[in-house]
Parts: sequence; C-alpha cells; structure tokens
Amino acid sequence: MNCSCRDARVFTLVAFVQRHSSGSKLHIKLCPAVCGVNLGTCILQGDPQPPALFKDGDFIIGGAFTIHYYMRTEKHTYTRQPQPLECIGSMDFRALRFARVLQFAIQEINNSSDLLPGITLGYHIYDSCASAPMVMKVAFQLANGLDLVFNDTDSCAKSAAVLALVGESGSTAAISTSRLFGSFGIPQVSHYATCACLSDKRQYPTFFRTIPSDHHQAAALARMVKHFGWMWIGTVCSDSDYGNNGMASFLKAAEEEGICVEYSEAYYRTQPRSKLKRVADVIRRSTARVIVAFMSVGDMRFLLEELSQQPPPPMQWIGSEAWVTDPQMLRFNLCIGAVGFAIPRSVIPGFRNFLLDLSPAKVLKSPLLTEFWESSYSCSLKQQTGSSTAMPACNGTEDLHALQNPYTDTSQLRITNMVYKATYAIAHALNGIVCNEKQCGKNIKIEPRKVFDQLKQVNFTKNNYSVSFDSNGDPVATYELVNWQLQGDGSVNFVTVGQYDASQPRGQEFSLSRTIIWYDGSEKVPVSVCSESCPPGTRKAVKKGRPVCCYDCINCAEGEISNETGTCILQGDPQPPALFKDGDFVIGGAFTIHYYVRTEKHTFTRRPQPIECSGSMDFRELRFARALQFTIQEINNSSDLLPGITLGYHIYDSCASVPMAIKVALQLANGQDLVFNDTDSCSKSSAILALVGDSASTPAISISRLLGAFGIPLVSHYATCACLSDKRQHPTFFRTIPSDHHQAAALARMVKHFGWMWIGTVRSDSDYGNNGMASFLKAAEEEGICVEYSEAYYRTQPRSKLKRVADVIRKSTARVIVAFMSVGDIRFLLEELSQQPPPPMQWIGSESWVTDPQMLRFGLCIGAVGFAIPRSVIPGFRNFLLDLSPEQNPYTDTSQLRVTNMVYKATYAIAHALQGIVCNDKRDKCDKNIKVEPLQVFDQLKQVNFNKNNYSVSFDTNGDPVATYELVNWQLQGDGSIDFVTVGQYDASQPKGQEFGLSKDIIWFDGSEKVPVSVCSESCPPGTRKAVQKGRPVCCYDCINCAEGEISNETDSLECQKCLPEYWPNNEKDKCLLKPVEFLYWDEILGIILAVFSVVGSLVAFSITLLFYKNRASPIVRANNSELSFLLLFSLTLCFLCSLTFIGRPTEWSCMLRHTAFGITFVLCISCVLGKTIVVLMAF
Repeated sequence: MNCSCRDARVFTLVAFVQRHSSGSKLHIKLCPAVCGVNLGTCILQGDPQPPALFKDGDFIIGGAFTIHYYMRTEKHTYTRQPQPLECIGSMDFRALRFARVLQFAIQEINNSSDLLPGITLGYHIYDSCASAPMVMKVAFQLANGLDLVFNDTDSCAKSAAVLALVGESGSTAAISTSRLFGSFGIPQVSHYATCACLSDKRQYPTFFRTIPSDHHQAAALARMVKHFGWMWIGTVCSDSDYGNNGMASFLKAAEEEGICVEYSEAYYRTQPRSKLKRVADVIRRSTARVIVAFMSVGDMRFLLEELSQQPPPPMQWIGSEAWVTDPQMLRFNLCIGAVGFAIPRSVIPGFRNFLLDLSPAKVLKSPLLTEFWESSYSCSLKQQTGSSTAMPACNGTEDLHALQNPYTDTSQLRITNMVYKATYAIAHALNGIVCNEKQCGKNIKIEPRKVFDQLKQVNFTKNNYSVSFDSNGDPVATYELVNWQLQGDGSVNFVTVGQYDASQPRGQEFSLSRTIIWYDGSEKVPVSVCSESCPPGTRKAVKKGRPVCCYDCINCAEGEISNETGTCILQGDPQPPALFKDGDFVIGGAFTIHYYVRTEKHTFTRRPQPIECSGSMDFRELRFARALQFTIQEINNSSDLLPGITLGYHIYDSCASVPMAIKVALQLANGQDLVFNDTDSCSKSSAILALVGDSASTPAISISRLLGAFGIPLVSHYATCACLSDKRQHPTFFRTIPSDHHQAAALARMVKHFGWMWIGTVRSDSDYGNNGMASFLKAAEEEGICVEYSEAYYRTQPRSKLKRVADVIRKSTARVIVAFMSVGDIRFLLEELSQQPPPPMQWIGSESWVTDPQMLRFGLCIGAVGFAIPRSVIPGFRNFLLDLSPEQNPYTDTSQLRVTNMVYKATYAIAHALQGIVCNDKRDKCDKNIKVEPLQVFDQLKQVNFNKNNYSVSFDTNGDPVATYELVNWQLQGDGSIDFVTVGQYDASQPKGQEFGLSKDIIWFDGSEKVPVSVCSESCPPGTRKAVQKGRPVCCYDCINCAEGEISNETDSLECQKCLPEYWPNNEKDKCLLKPVEFLYWDEILGIILAVFSVVGSLVAFSITLLFYKNRASPIVRANNSELSFLLLFSLTLCFLCSLTFIGRPTEWSCMLRHTAFGITFVLCISCVLGKTIVVLMAF
C-alpha cells in the first residue's frame, strides 16, 4: 500500500489488512506526503506508549489490567495534534497486585527447570483504565509492538509482538480486545471477565478465562435465593456488559424458580448523579428486604456512598463475585450480613515476599510503581527542579511490611490466583510447542495461532488447583459462599459458609458448611415477601397488575371455609397400591398387569370417576410384580446386604396407559397424604427412593420424564426403547434389559447372515415399535436389505386398520417377516391372520413376544426365530409363587424366567445402591435413621457393579447394561407341541463381527434345516447383468444379456465388462477368448502364386526400365517423356514388391510398412500415368 506525495503538509491515514503465510494483520498508517520518504512507509505520529511494567524475553506475554478507572479527556479543537490517551484518578492497589502476580508467575516459570527450561519469558503490562479507547490502543500496541516506522514490504513477515494476553479485568474491555485479537488468532486468557456472552466462540474465537462464566453464578444466585425462601426481591446491576448480561441470566433463572422481582435498576459510574440518586431512592422506597447486586466494584462503591447519606431500612444484600470479597467494601456497614458467591481463596507460596520486595531504587524504575509508592505514603520520591508539590519528600523510612492496603493483603488471593493460573496456562501451551522430551528451542518461530491451539488442550495442576478449559474456553465453575460477619472487635470479615460446584450432579451443586449471620445479627433467615400468608378463613386474590407474589387475603364466601394456611386437600381418595409392604426404605413398582383402562363419557355434571384398570389379567406381568416382592423378602432376610434394614414396596398396575402411568408416578412420589401444606411438606423426601418399572416403553417414558425432574431413579426391567438412553430427556433412567438399539442391529445382522434380501416388517404403533423398527430399518439399509412393506398397528386402533395390515401380509411376495411388536398387538394380528392364513412364511420376532408361552398356540409361526433375554434360574422363586396358587398358567411357569430375572436384578441394583449410602465401609453395620434422598440413590446406581446368581449387574453412562441375547427357535416337538429352543447367542461386548454365533441347527417354517429363500428377483447368472425395475427397490431387477463384445463372469453382476481388443466373448458371454491369429504362409499355394507374380512383375518392370535406359537417346523414348516413364517403371516395381510384405507372420515393422509403402508407391504410379495423360491432352 503506497502513499502518494502531493503536498508536504498533508498526511494520509490509510487502514488496510495485509495477508501472508503467517496470517492477517491490521495496519493503520499515517503516511507522510513528503518527497524523499520511501513509498509504503508509515511513521508513527507521536511516541508509542511504553508498557507500565516491562521485561524482555525469548517470548513475550501481554498483560492488561484496570489499575486506574478514568482517562483524561480533552476537548478537540482540531487546530493541534490531540494529546495521547492517559489514565488518571486514584490507583486501584488490588489491580496493581494482579499485574504484579503476572510478573511473579513469569519470574517463577523462568526459574523453573520443569517448565520451559532454558527459555526466558518476558512481559508487556499495560493499564487499560477501564476505557474502550485505551483498551483498543493497548490491544493495537500489544499486537504491533513499539516500532516507530512501519514498512509494508517486510513488517508483515513479523509475528504479533505478544503471543498471548492475560486480561482484561472487565467484561466490556475484554469484549473489545477479544473482537480485535480474535481476527488475528491471538489468544486472550482473562482472569476477571465473567460475562456469559464471552463464551460465544463465533464472536470471540480465541477467548479463554480462568474465572467461571456469569451463567453459572447467575444460576447459583437464583438457586440460593429460592433456597432461603425469598420470593420478593429487588435487583441492581452495573449498566455495562458485565452487569447487564449477568443480570439478564439471573432474572431468567429467577423466573424459572418462581421468584418475583419488585424492581431492576442499572447504573454506571460515568452516568449523571441524578441517575444515581434515582436508583438509590428506588431502593429506599422498596418493600423487598433482599437486594441482589450484580455490580462492579467501582459502580457499587458509588451506590453505597449515595445510600450511606440517607440509609434505607436494613436489608439483606446478595452480591456478585466482583464486589462481595473486595476488602475496600467492608467500610460500608449497611452491607453487614451480605452473602454472595466468590472465587475460592488460595495460597501462592512466595508471592507476599515478592510484593514486599520493593525499595525506592526499584520503584523509581517504573512510573507505575512510583505512583504506587507516593500514593501509599503521601510523599514524593523525586521532586523536579522548580516544582511546587504539596507532598513532602520520602525520607527512606517507609516500610512495606507495615503497610496495610489491598496491594499487600494476601489473605484472600482469589482473583489474584486467576491471573496466576492464566499465566501458567499460557506457559504450558508454549511448552507444548517449543519443547520436546529432552529440551526446548528458543529459536522456533511461534505464531499466536499455535498457542491458541495448545491452550485448548491445556490440563495441569498447580498448587492443588486444576487448570483446563472446555469447548467454550471456560473452566469448571466452583464458588465459595461468603458471608460478611461482624467480629468481636467490631470489624467485619469475610467468612466462607458454603460451596457451589457446577460439576456436581444437579441438585447437589449448592451446600452450606457453616451458619450464616444475617443483616440483623441473628441466625434466623430473614423474610422477604410481597404479601404475608393468608390465614385460615381466607383465600388468596392476586393484585391486579402486580406479580403473583403480591395478593390480598379475601374472606371465604358464605358457606365456604379454608381451614389451613396454604393447605391443599386431595379431592377423592388416594389409590392404594396393588401390593404393599412398609419398611425403613420403600421401593416402588409399576407393572402392566392389565392392558386397558375403563373409560367414561364426561358429562361435566358430576365428579369424574377415578381411573381404573380393566380387561383380563396378564399372569406373566403378575409374576414380574411378585418377583419384586420375592427379591425384597430375600434381601430383608439377608445378612450380607443391608443388614438390620427392612425394605418395603408399593406396587401399582399401570394398565399400559399413559394417564394411569402418570397417576402412579405422582402417587409414588407424593405418597398417600390427603392433606398438603406448603409450609412443611416440601421438606419431606419422596415417598419412594427408586422405582422398578414400567414394563412398556411408552409408560416408562412418561414416568421417567416426571420422576427425572425430581431426581428419582427409575430402573426398568422391560422398557427397551433406544430413546430412553438419552440422558438429556431421561437423566435418572436405568434398565437391566438391553436397549433396542442392540436388538435391531442383531436382527439386521441375522437377516443378512441368512441371505434374506427381501423382507416385510410390521411393528406396534407405539414408542417401543416405532423406535425399534426405525433402528432396524436403518441397520437393514446399511446391510443392503430391501423392505417390501413396513406396517404399524396398535391394539386400540380400528379393526379396519388391522384387516388392511393383514391383507398386505397375505399379498406380499416376501417370505420373511420381521415383527417388532408387543405381546398385546401381535396377538391381535395373528388372530386376524389365522382366519385366512397367508402362504407359509418365516417369522422373525422381537424379544417382547418371541418367548411368550401364550403365543405358542399360533401354529402359523412355527419355525419363528428371534432374540430373547437369556433364561435364568432364581432359587426359591417357584416355591414362593406356589405358596399362593398351584394352578398351571403363565404365573407359575418358571421354566423361562427371562424378563422375571430383569426385575430381580433391578431390585438388587437398588438395594446395592442403598447399601452404599446407609452402610459403613465394611458393610456390616447400616443406619436406618439416615435421611436418604433419591438423588443419592441415583448417584450410587451409576456405580453399581455386582454379581448375583452368576449374572453381573452394572450400567454404562446411558444407564444401559451389556447387551446379551439368546437366539430362540420355535421348534415342533415329537408330541406335536411347540417349544422354545435356544440355537445361538448374541453378545455386544464381543469384537465386531464376532457378536453373533449359532450353536444348534434351526428348524425353519417348512420343517427342514435348509435356509428358506426370500428374494424379490432370482440371481442373475454369468453372462447377464442386473437392471433395476423402475419404481421398485434395488433388490427387484431384471436380468439383461450382455451386449455384443461384453461379458459378466459373476452372479448378480451390476455391469458387463468389455473384452480387450485382442479378445472376444464366448457364446455364453461369461469369459473373453483370445482371437486366433491368421496370416498367409510362404509355403501355401496362394502364397507361392502371389510371390511368383510379385517377383515376375517386378522383373518385367525392371527389364523394361533397363531397355528404356539403354535406348534413352532414341526419339521414341524421348518422345515418351523419359523422366515420367522411369518414375512410372520404378513405382510399378515397388508396387509388385509390396505384395511380399503381406506374406508370412506379421511383425510390427511389416504391419507398419505394408500399407504405408503400397499406398505411397501406388499413388506415385497413378500420378505418373496422370502426368502422361495430361501431356497427351495438351499435345492434342
């Protein structure tokens, strides 16, 4: 970019981006239009601003801190050059400590033999004054360096002056810097910019921070406010990016918690004083006794100073981390009792000695440290000649050890540690670039982009504090809950009373470790409500135009009563459990014992009847419920598991109905209480600690979504829908039966194994069937299997839908059908098909029905195969069942015990989880009086790992077990009965390709051991190719003969291949044959004749040539144009001889010569004849 030279008084400001191999760089050029100055050169107008603290090194780290809060301003007259930007105002000694810890950390790293050995780090530290113009100037200077002259021909070959930046202290300043640095790949690691907006990698791609995002702090504050029951609060925030974004996050979280906000005000320290007074008046007049202040230190100081002039009524202050642990704020007594979340305090060995290691001689080397010294001791270190200063000269007796201010205060080191960690993070990133296992190379050219890439992988521990960044550049959010407590000597101090750790399970992030002393000096939690509770005899009436927390108490109307404050009375009677036993800890159970719910037509003239199950009983499901009873009885009698503890159970029938499942879930969670009081009922735990059930996927999904919100774990024995593995929707769901994701893959692999490329599918029109079939169809498509039809049916749908599905099956050409259906749905379908049986076909079943004994009565499914849960043996269970009824039915059938064992394992899993909570490490003593929360059981279930009856029980991260199946075959026995025979296994834990194996022969639907065939089109033999039929699946095709000159030598070839030029196809067109080579031999009669004619002809021509030559002077020869005659005779001779090249085995030379030579000589001969003809014509 060159500057034109037109007027010696004109300067041209040129901004451009230059791109080269090392990236992009923004340059602002003030081009002097002076003759004699090289074009393309810019000279900085004015002097560059030197860093406040500086040290050279092999690699430079930048630093930007808000050491002052104001910038000198001037009125621009545009008649002289503007003065350089300059920070003014009192110094923030705490921010100076932040800058000094960057110096200390780099000195510590330079002296280390473990980190960057042999490398010297340097630093350039600036004061950004919390001002956007100064922030931009600092950012440009850190990026471009201190060069006075810029030449666009070579300067772009240089890297940025710094490889990374530690800072800024404020969110607004950090946003400005990050937007500039992000364009050029320069990483920025902030120690104090908490705005949640900075986690947006689209806007701030190279931004990192060692302090948690305000997203977590806002959620923690809202949860704390809700925890202490403050439903009526006021809020105030800084009118900046930090305050506005933080308060927006808090207000959103507060709304979700049901908290009402009386007012929400904002103020920034540069705004008019009238705005400050208005905010203070709003606080003074408010009725809310709790105020949440999301403000920076500077803004909060102004607000408290204003409030101190006319103090408001005592109130509880809730502070953000920016001011709640600032020692300078302790002078404001109206905030006594304040609580807020703060960065955990830390210890940095050797740092205090480093801070105190200052003397006048050292201080004079830095204007910043000189200002600190003079401000601290109110004396002048260096008085200029002729200057008149009000401060006396420093006398050398000043002692930093005796100085008490935020600079020397190392009792907290909260944010200071964030700077320390940020510096070490950059050093570790550099270590990953320039160091190998043996040494580090200081001469390696490093681009900031490389440091950025390494920072994303940083993970180390320093002084017992771990440092790493997530995908947004944020650390794990951990806070201390700090309380301003009045000490015995009258001073106020910060006391840690609790913790918040975002990495803990939901609901366990916040905890208290000490008693909080509130603003009134008591330990009783203050009350902040808009309206007092309504007494008995009245009801709530929300005030018009006010939040729901503000209401009037209206007397009950004539003939009406309210007998308790905040009490709800259950309308109707609670539904008792189907099976019940009390105990120290209660486990819930939900099973599909019936399949229908009694329905009624609502007339809205009387109270609806309670939901009730109807229809015939499923004895198999009753056995599942009794297995839960048996397991709990076995555990209660055990001395190894939960000794001294009695487990109880509440077992319900969910009727395979979502409304009934929801009712059961609510009743299991809330218990049988008829009356609910909002003043104490919320302190109670759930009526159950965990639930075993439900049997079907759809009810299980409904129950899981409800119980998951309250942290109650659900362990299902028979809900196989793959959707339940989604921890975002079903966080507390576990199961002992494998997910359908594995069964679908196993079924597709089996279908492919037996060569069935043309199948039909039918499924239940429910979560179980639809999700399972979707997984199967996806796996089948990957295996290249074609599906002729895919139908769905649910037992409550019209009979016409059932008949249509049956007709599709009857008319299909596929001889294999995969049925992913529940027992109730497949029973309806098979009964319909039995009325008009379809052609014999091979049924492939899902685990839901393929081992149900009641299905064996359908003879059209003989030969069916499918994957089932492995059968098992539960000692003593049959006697337990027969102790009730000796009748033979599915209830007493213990020959299989497949899904029954899943109930058994689920119950034991919950018991083992309980043991991990209430029993000691030796597991020989358990405390029944411990209060157990469902969330604790949930956490323990994730760690469960045990063996029972030779079956292991554990859960992966999705709450699923290891997938193992048996391949079951319906085989006809000698007595004419049908039985389930295990013929193979599937184990998902085996290496890929080895999961599926057969152990016995399968007897197919036709009674033979020969695998049936199910294809849309027969295989195309060699010599043909496939041609897909238009509008049909790829498995349906015609076999087309290969075209002339093409072959196909494989069965089901997609394309025919052309033979090479020296080959041609055989009659079958399945192979290429070498073409036979035929030529004229010398010893053949035709060859001899041709050779004789050729030689004789050439001799005759040659003889005439000699004759003509001998008589060349005769008149007749001369009259005959002798030249053309000789040429004609010569060409005739060659023409005769060319015939000899066509005799004998062809060679490369003969093939090239025969046609070429003959063509040339023949053309020459004809040309001579034509010449002679023309001469004759011209003569006559």
